Amino acid sequence: MKSGIMTYCLKNALPESERNIESLIRLTGEEGFGGLEVYSPDLKVKDQDVRKLAESARKLADECGVKLFSFGTGARIGDVDPELAKSNMNELKEALEVAEILGASTICPAAIDSQPVPPNQPNAKFGMRFDVALPYMVEQMQELADEGAKRGVSIALVNHCFLVYLGVHQYWISLLANKPEAGACVDPGNYLFYTYGSADPARETKICAKFARLVRAGDWVVKTDDEVVKDYLTKPKGQGSIFNCTGVIFGEGAVDHKTCFKILADAGYDGYVSLKVGGGPLEAIKKSMKNLSAILAKL
Repeated sequence: MKSGIMTYCLKNALPESERNIESLIRLTGEEGFGGLEVYSPDLKVKDQDVRKLAESARKLADECGVKLFSFGTGARIGDVDPELAKSNMNELKEALEVAEILGASTICPAAIDSQPVPPNQPNAKFGMRFDVALPYMVEQMQELADEGAKRGVSIALVNHCFLVYLGVHQYWISLLANKPEAGACVDPGNYLFYTYGSADPARETKICAKFARLVRAGDWVVKTDDEVVKDYLTKPKGQGSIFNCTGVIFGEGAVDHKTCFKILADAGYDGYVSLKVGGGPLEAIKKSMKNLSAILAKL
């Protein structure tokens, strides 16, 4: 496996006025980080064609010796509303085109945060369970996989938010989609984060390892109950009040990435591991990348 970094993480090393794709590519090359996962908001410039921006980014990356290995997108799969689903699918298909221009082998979307209550859904009172929403996600993954096959780009659905956040969720979507280009982005830290520190990242990684198309890395420490209670009492209703994981320098948190990466390697994954949480500005990011590279070198 090879280490890389997300623009989402790396931009913390730059002043806000310099957080553009050109600076991020150059910094990746200067620091010898090797590979860069481009997150869609970090590529876009108002009123400019994203395809032209991707062409320029690819050219600069080639000059700097940087591999643009993935295109992370904020567009989501899983909407049951036909109009919303169509809008998201159009954006995701554009992401496949951009990824091809960048020379990336994957796009990395998430599923929507949670399903709203569809007015015509029988017996749905508080929203749709994962298994009820599953056919919509599978169909959309299949459609994207067919388009990705034409461009040499796979779909790596990341475990993120509260509809698809466990290895078992990624497993069933990938298995039922039944397409070589339909798979998972395995983020061991997210298994911990979205279960409030209770899931075993190694167990979740093992469940879906054979479907891995991309891996992301971020380390977390889990707050004490007393810290969470204190925070809870300061938050108004409806603002998410028991998140108990805090991002830290990679290798200094609670996630056993060494075991997770070994599971992935044994399952045949040999692609990039994209650092998404660096624990702070450039010096922290450099330490995180050093720790990540050290783990991967021992596999």
